Amino acid sequence: MRRSAGTPASVPKTVVTLPKMSWFLLTHPGADLKVLPHDPEEASLERVGMKIGETEYRLGNYERTAGKGANAQSGFLVLWSECKLAMYARRPFVFAGYVLIVSAGLVAAALYQPLDRGRAVLGALVLIAMLPASFVPAFFDGGDTGRHLFLFNCVLDLCACAAFWLWLRSLILRHRA
Repeated sequence: MRRSAGTPASVPKTVVTLPKMSWFLLTHPGADLKVLPHDPEEASLERVGMKIGETEYRLGNYERTAGKGANAQSGFLVLWSECKLAMYARRPFVFAGYVLIVSAGLVAAALYQPLDRGRAVLGALVLIAMLPASFVPAFFDGGDTGRHLFLFNCVLDLCACAAFWLWLRSLILRHRA
């Protein structure tokens, strides 16, 4: 094993693993309380954020050759994004409530199905299981937190769309019967 010239042989190499990080978070509730409000607040903004000095930037999604500004964002489904930002941007507890309402609505819509209720509930539970699977890695990745939270928002939007579709489906099927 090669060492760099400035690294003494007596310095142990520290490896951060998921069990070690989980144990740290379980045994240091103060660290959890500092991180917990930050991640839902960052997730409520939908875009990867950066702060340089006192100026906050939201990363845009255009290439530089497109001629758009540095923070320009595309306008596809902009009404949905604007409504969500107006509802819970920078309000982590309102955002957490929204997540719970979408999750409960998805399960309720699945249970309300007149046909294939078991499959609908299974699908709803799989989607809901994807929420913590996309949120929890944000705690363990200090460099790319925003990207994990963006994926969390995508899964949350998918859950909202699935709940809406299931409600519509149940209304149509019950109307036909």
